[in-house]
Amino acid sequence: MGFFIYAILISNWRPGVSSSKAICKRQSMNTETNPKTNYLAGFIIGVGYILFFCLALTLCSTFYYLSELQPQSSPINTFATSLPPTTPTPHIVPAEQKNADEIFKDDFSDDSHAWAGSDDVSRENVTLGKLLFESLNKDSYAFTGCGYCPQLQSPFYLQADFSTGKATDRGFGIYFNYEDNQSGDFFLFRINPEARKYYLFQGDKDGWSLLAAGESSEIKSFPNVNTLGLYANRDVLEMYVNGKIIDSYKQSGHVFHKGDFGFYIDGSDAQLVIDNLLITKAGEK
Repeated sequence: MGFFIYAILISNWRPGVSSSKAICKRQSMNTETNPKTNYLAGFIIGVGYILFFCLALTLCSTFYYLSELQPQSSPINTFATSLPPTTPTPHIVPAEQKNADEIFKDDFSDDSHAWAGSDDVSRENVTLGKLLFESLNKDSYAFTGCGYCPQLQSPFYLQADFSTGKATDRGFGIYFNYEDNQSGDFFLFRINPEARKYYLFQGDKDGWSLLAAGESSEIKSFPNVNTLGLYANRDVLEMYVNGKIIDSYKQSGHVFHKGDFGFYIDGSDAQLVIDNLLITKAGEK
């Protein structure tokens, strides 16, 4: 505000002085110099100087005061530094599960476990040590299940390698905790590799419910392989990508480690390639 007042005073003062001098000059050609005019010009100049020095003093004082108030370094927020990490603490180490007690394993060297879905919705083919799985409808998701796989009954860690034939923003993942009953409840761990996002859904005959979601740098885009892992132990569920935990979920009173499992793909935009399925015993709490 002081700067603008000063600018106005200066802009008014300078033309005024020039105008006074011009007037005095014109008058000197015709009449004698008017003492009152010289006195008024001197008065205006004096007032201008006084205001200028007052304004300068005020600005200097203000900058000094603000510089003294400015902290030299930012204080440490001890509350923030004492908060727990946002990434949950894992109950297992995925790299060690290869040596754990095995529940089931499939390297897809053949189709002895009879992977299949619905003929009019999906297509499955076990070849060259891979399970190739795709939806037949671009606007419809598809599931594939195992005809000769055990139904899970105890706490487990499940993981498999996933890749796609081309870059896609359509999701894929693992469904689990499915029991063939009237409600048809199941859970789905799904990722979008291009967006690096993950989701946990609960599905039933009435539709889908989103339980957890987020982004993770652990998720790799095409053409990388993503190893998805699930740790299920009673009411606790942990989700892993490429050996690192990315999220956990707890639902009191629910048992996550029971039921059938399989794979999921969202639409026919790309073919899903699955390999190295491994399920191990994770141990009781």
